Amino acid sequence: MSDGSVKMKMPELKSSFWMILSGIFGILALGFLVGLLIVNGKLQNAKAELALSQQDNLVMQKQMERERGQYEETLALLSSQVASNIVKNEADEAKKMPTTLPVVGKAVIEEEPGNDANQEEPVIVFQLDKNTQMVAAGAGVVEGVFTDSKYGYKVVIDHGNGYKSIYFGKGSPKVKESAEVIPGTLIYEITSNNSKCAFQITLDGVFVDPMTLLQING
Repeated sequence: MSDGSVKMKMPELKSSFWMILSGIFGILALGFLVGLLIVNGKLQNAKAELALSQQDNLVMQKQMERERGQYEETLALLSSQVASNIVKNEADEAKKMPTTLPVVGKAVIEEEPGNDANQEEPVIVFQLDKNTQMVAAGAGVVEGVFTDSKYGYKVVIDHGNGYKSIYFGKGSPKVKESAEVIPGTLIYEITSNNSKCAFQITLDGVFVDPMTLLQING
């Protein structure tokens, strides 16, 4: 009886063993599947975060490009303004130089620097006809209007750069003290023929030869 019982229980033990083993494999397979799903989910999240990061980088890159473009435009505008200001300042400084011939109309240079008597205070003396004008040789401010025993009046213009130009004439001065002038501003208007006017230039208080500065054509 006992041998038969043992023979009957062996198949049952084998069957139970395979059932347990199958259960273990099932649990392992389920665990693997769950792990795979978790890893896949994390992978998807990582891809989404990467895509979002790339999108953020793209947005940031575009923003940086816009800012760089704005910066370049601003820089170009500032450079243009600086260049324009430099040109304007240079033009303004050029206008201050007493280089314009101070007479408009029929005029003859009767006396010019070079004679011994004129070395300390070089002067140009013009002989002018009626309706000829004596004008400012450069931009500046009228420092003063004075009477002169030889010519009648003397007008002094300060050009603001160390230079001063001096105009002598018998006509009534057309400018007043502190008036601003530009090249060609009327100083005297000659009302009679054979009138004499004189012109001088100083630099830092020292007389200089006007002929070295004036632009005389013809």
